[in-house]
Amino acid sequence: MIEKLQINSTFERVEKSLNLRFQKKGSLFISKDNLEKLKEELFNANMQNILALELVIKTPIIIQVILKNPWLISDTFLQDKDFKRYIRENLTADSANQYLSVLKDIAEDNIFSTNKFKLLIEEFYYGLINVEECERIISEDSSKPKILIECFKRVMIESKESDEIKIRMINDFFESREEIYQVVKSTAYLNEIVNIIDDKEYVAQWILDNKTLPKIDPVWSNAFISLGKDSFDVATEYIKSNFTYDEVSKWIVRNVFQKQLNYNDSNVEYYIEKILNIFKHRDAYRIKVLFLDMLQPGKFKNHEMACRLLDEFETGFDISRYGERIEKIRKGEEDSRGYHSELDAFNDIDKDSSNVYNQKTLDYISRQFRKTDYSILVQLYVKHHDNIKVQKSIAYYIANEMRRKPSSLMMEIGNISEEYIECIIDFISENSINSKVTIAFLHENNRPDIIEKLTRR
Repeated sequence: MIEKLQINSTFERVEKSLNLRFQKKGSLFISKDNLEKLKEELFNANMQNILALELVIKTPIIIQVILKNPWLISDTFLQDKDFKRYIRENLTADSANQYLSVLKDIAEDNIFSTNKFKLLIEEFYYGLINVEECERIISEDSSKPKILIECFKRVMIESKESDEIKIRMINDFFESREEIYQVVKSTAYLNEIVNIIDDKEYVAQWILDNKTLPKIDPVWSNAFISLGKDSFDVATEYIKSNFTYDEVSKWIVRNVFQKQLNYNDSNVEYYIEKILNIFKHRDAYRIKVLFLDMLQPGKFKNHEMACRLLDEFETGFDISRYGERIEKIRKGEEDSRGYHSELDAFNDIDKDSSNVYNQKTLDYISRQFRKTDYSILVQLYVKHHDNIKVQKSIAYYIANEMRRKPSSLMMEIGNISEEYIECIIDFISENSINSKVTIAFLHENNRPDIIEKLTRR
């Protein structure tokens, strides 16, 4: 018995030693049988068995095997939530440095990998390299947009420049690189950067002064909202100094105030008090409609807070003229209008003010389509398929349905015309709708040029 315990103890010490050597030198100290077993499970995308292998193979070794054999990881397996979480948890900033060499090999195409796996690895690798290397990448301006974006964020976060210079650098970076702008448009990319700037009120005022006219710049909009109390104060001062129904006021109430109230952070009571002070101002009659519009179900997520604000409004002010709006807020029921007939849909889409070359218009029509019975939309296609506004509206809706699954509307219509197919392809290309469904659709319609554009690394 003692001999057996000694043998087991010896094996444990040997295994620990091999694992330590592995972590120090990056060598693959793993038995041949276990290595082949792990590779087989990776190839078969069996996450449960991979986790079970941690009983005999240490996690750093499993990660190293994955990184040295990325060709084993299919795009389907990469979509597995458990696998992606496993990678992210074990490639944190604290642990990923030990894999830096192999991460670099994947990022620089020295190891064969699928495009999607490489994109995932680039998130980690370019977050680990030193800032000087990031500065070189930006100055050469020859890397892919996502690499430039990651490196620029690293440089800005660690920059010691003044607040004014940082803002100018960010602005210049976007204005000189349209492709970069398109990648980060409508994302929260700038949030982390602007929130490390010391004078956040200065940043908020700069955005309001420079990025809201002639229209709100989406790249800066999320950044403005993320500044919390500082941007809220700047926004309320703008409302109080104007009390007009202009585009900036609409954006402030419908987007800035709405989102900041729904975050429900520690400043929410302060926000409510400031909004009520604006609302009770005698010159705020134009703004009252915007406030009530902000609270509408489907727009304002916190129904309890919406009713609380409404109680405050009704206590101090006569808003009885807005009875229908108030009733909807109280009920918390989203307007489910949709189109009730083919003629109802056509009249709305074909009216003079309907500009189907404007994405906001197409988004509005798509929302109505989602609430409309497909039999009505099929009739709309059959009777008015030659109408350019109808064509663009239906094609836009179908293209966006393809983001997640085959288009139900296209299946209902059946034999859709070539003109519609071309219009759908145009929207897929313009909006970079890269999904399994759209790739299959493009293959079916012989458009390798668009496939190349969507899958280009």
